[in-house]
Amino acid sequence: TARGLLIQLEEFLTISKLKLSDERTVAIQGFGNVGGYTAQLAKEFGFKVVAISDKNGGFYNQRGIDVATIKTTNGVILSGDSLKADRITNQELLLLPVDVLIPAALEDQITEENASKIQAKMIAEAANEAINPEAHRILFSNNIPTIPGISANAGGVVVSSFEWRKNRGERLHEVDYADTRSWVHDELAKIMRNTIRKVVAKTERDHCSLAEAAHRLAIEIIRDELKERHGYA
Repeated sequence: TARGLLIQLEEFLTISKLKLSDERTVAIQGFGNVGGYTAQLAKEFGFKVVAISDKNGGFYNQRGIDVATIKTTNGVILSGDSLKADRITNQELLLLPVDVLIPAALEDQITEENASKIQAKMIAEAANEAINPEAHRILFSNNIPTIPGISANAGGVVVSSFEWRKNRGERLHEVDYADTRSWVHDELAKIMRNTIRKVVAKTERDHCSLAEAAHRLAIEIIRDELKERHGYA
């Protein structure tokens, strides 16, 4: 899920021409399976993590946080004192002046109450429904691109489908894990990049937000499949 999100974020920045700072700073709310791995992989994709958090609150260091030194248990950060970072609340993290905000914790974190205060240049929604519908409208009106979770966090489901397909087909007695990992990464990248391209194209055609475009595309795909398989209008 984390790798897929970062692949899609990188592709969006390529095709949208959105200008970020040279440091490409990121704030990540949540340090579980999605948020934690997103923080670990961020440097590989050229981003600098400046803020992270768990359920107890966050840490902010505008010079950057060395994610590799962080120790956690069940998504709770244990080595916070060694980060040389300021303590902040989860709500304060959402309002930091960063390039990319990644809410990867709970639903309803960005609402009509705080959406107008967001300072990030864009958002990639890692948690399901971290941004409520009204907040999506406010962010769109404020020209803050927001890749919705239905698109950004689909990587885990995509790779699960690879596993399902393999289990239904050829089962090898010997597995080359490096080769398999490379194949998974390549196929995941193709799907995530193609998905965000379609969402951006739909946004431009329909003059709507990325969130609305993604949901419209999903409904249209279901409609077309039903028509093809069952003749539904």
